[in-house]
Amino acid sequence: MSKKINVCHLCNLGMNGKAVFLCNLLEHTDFSKYDITILNYRAEKADAVISRLEKLPVKIINPDSSSTKSYINLLKKHFKNNRIDVVHSHIWDLSGLFLREAKKAGTTLKLKVELWGKPVNIDSTQSEEEWLNALNFSSMKDLCEHHFTKPYYS
Repeated sequence: MSKKINVCHLCNLGMNGKAVFLCNLLEHTDFSKYDITILNYRAEKADAVISRLEKLPVKIINPDSSSTKSYINLLKKHFKNNRIDVVHSHIWDLSGLFLREAKKAGTTLKLKVELWGKPVNIDSTQSEEEWLNALNFSSMKDLCEHHFTKPYYS
């Protein structure tokens, strides 16, 4: 059997739409194929979100404080000490900054995004400007279809 894909989600686990989306995504994930780690931005925790995630085989890591600098230090340490196959950021306004840390640590970034309705494949061999710009147009549908083991859309 092949190795599991090591996925790292960057998300704020407070009560917000991104955290609820991540819960929905992970509740439909085939964990025989994926090892999932969530790096919790700002260390916020909503009981409703955490209670859903605690039922799943995911690892949640919190920064030492709620500062962005503390989170970047957590990212650097995590990316340096772990083999990460996929990094997905649910932190819209800071995704480029955080994914740059993954790239600096040598994580191979391969993103399938949709740019103005046209599919574009982006990887860490492309210029930083190319893939950072394209992140703003990434398609969540591709991520959902890749992770889900049962239909999510009806």
